[in-house]
Amino acid sequence: MSAERTGAPIFELGETWYGIGGSPVNADMHQILGKEWIFEDPNFRNKFRRMRVVRNVSGIALLPKMSVKPKVSAANDPCGFETEVDGYGRVTAERIWLVDDQLPSGGVANNDAFWVCVEGEHIGKSSKTGDATNVIAVGDWLVASTAAASTHSTTAGRLELITLTGATAVLAGQILGAIGRAMTAMTTNNTDTDIRVSVGRKW
Repeated sequence: MSAERTGAPIFELGETWYGIGGSPVNADMHQILGKEWIFEDPNFRNKFRRMRVVRNVSGIALLPKMSVKPKVSAANDPCGFETEVDGYGRVTAERIWLVDDQLPSGGVANNDAFWVCVEGEHIGKSSKTGDATNVIAVGDWLVASTAAASTHSTTAGRLELITLTGATAVLAGQILGAIGRAMTAMTTNNTDTDIRVSVGRKW
């Protein structure tokens, strides 16, 4: 689990590591990647969002409000797991985060470090396809829109509706409703008993 910080962040929302004078590749960047801070939400009063510092290794600038996918890193990656993003979200089943919605329109440059939202309310972008996946009601579940490539922002990086119908609807509902993993074993004799839970963020 990444370290959470509630004090002064290393840089503010709307900023990047390069923007405050950080170096492109050095030990200092490796020390900050993966760390998380709790920020007051700039768009909604009395709410908070959890943001993570990640590095853009996609080869392109990543734009604000778009969904991005974590890089699947090797075990010996010095930056660690889920500390880099290598493109926009483009497959409905993949894990995605949202690029800091306070960044300027040019987004974050390749190799720079920036914030992604891992929990809380945030602004994203809807699909460019005018079909049923873009008919969204408040409270609906969202996933990455299907796109041909992860480095093209015209279609990739956007959000669409999850369709909970068909043979997998019950299973999908159970997965979405899961709170986390059991850390204590139980049997039929352990009714009304405390159970240790590793509460996990699914999104």
